[in-house]
Amino acid sequence: MLRREPYRLLFPLGALLAWAGVLPWLFFAFRLRSIYEPVTGVLAYRSFLHPLAELDGFLGCFAAGVILTALRPPPAGWQIVVAAVAPLISATCAAIGQWQLGQVASLALLAVMLQFTLRRLSRPLSPSLLWIAFGFLMGAGGAAVAELAATRGSSWFWVHEMGRDLVIQGLFTGLAVGAGRVMRTGDRTHPALHLVAGAVFIASFWVGPRFGTHLGFAIRAAVTIWLALPLRPEWEFGPRNLRRSFAHLALWMLAVGNAWIAVAPQIRRAGLHVIFLGCFTALLLAALFPRAGEAPAFPLRKLAWAGSLVALSMIGRVMVELDPTWFHLWMGISAASFLAATIACLRVPVRTPQSV
Repeated sequence: MLRREPYRLLFPLGALLAWAGVLPWLFFAFRLRSIYEPVTGVLAYRSFLHPLAELDGFLGCFAAGVILTALRPPPAGWQIVVAAVAPLISATCAAIGQWQLGQVASLALLAVMLQFTLRRLSRPLSPSLLWIAFGFLMGAGGAAVAELAATRGSSWFWVHEMGRDLVIQGLFTGLAVGAGRVMRTGDRTHPALHLVAGAVFIASFWVGPRFGTHLGFAIRAAVTIWLALPLRPEWEFGPRNLRRSFAHLALWMLAVGNAWIAVAPQIRRAGLHVIFLGCFTALLLAALFPRAGEAPAFPLRKLAWAGSLVALSMIGRVMVELDPTWFHLWMGISAASFLAATIACLRVPVRTPQSV
């Protein structure tokens, strides 16, 4: 059964890791200090466990669950094991302060998902898939750079932070751009332009700490706007157009989030949550909407509920930065709606397709 429907294992596991990453914030919103303070202090919660439990854990499990279930022929047993174990290793390493080591497991999962997916995609392949390679490069390079900087003392702290940003922001962006443009279809951009754009994007992580955070994010905003602008949205009802439109929206969420931080770096976390929650929600909806002529693999009404809850979580988290007077209220709304979305996803049955 797990080979036919891997989501039955991976969705609950992703939800469990999501709760590990977000539940302390719900306790914080209710001012339950005796519960959340030990977690924030002992596990370096805010710096490492929270983002990596969400990105490598929650997003990793849900993305793997969708891919392994929706594409045929079904995965091998060892591929399902990697998809289940890798996010646990990453979250555990983040919890004990060894997040760089945990990235080895995350990159192994990415390699397995790439091998599984590429063998099932129609040819010719989209040049936008180069961005997945860029993401892999940023994830591996960022972890290596951060590990090296950790041994060099405080003078290399900015290098450590650059490596962490490459892992958290760079890897996510590479995967999101690759997936979004492939689902959007119609990419006729020459591969050389993608290579130049990828090099500029990667260089921005060095420009930011050396010449100003706003400048680094301005470069990333320019690149992501270039990636989104040539694609015309088709905001029309119907499975064919909604799938492409949500994929397009995901690219614009990347652009808006980066531009936000470039303009207002003092509220950087708001822009980052537009990137992560906004882009992920749009990608999730794009991935699960059926193509024309296909029966939906996921019940669309329940999918809409889950997507709406994640979007509400993004709004609440942005308001935490914009309206700090009501910090606890907005944090509670953001955490509660996100956790409710994971429960909604658990109740989404997947109808496995009979063919690719």
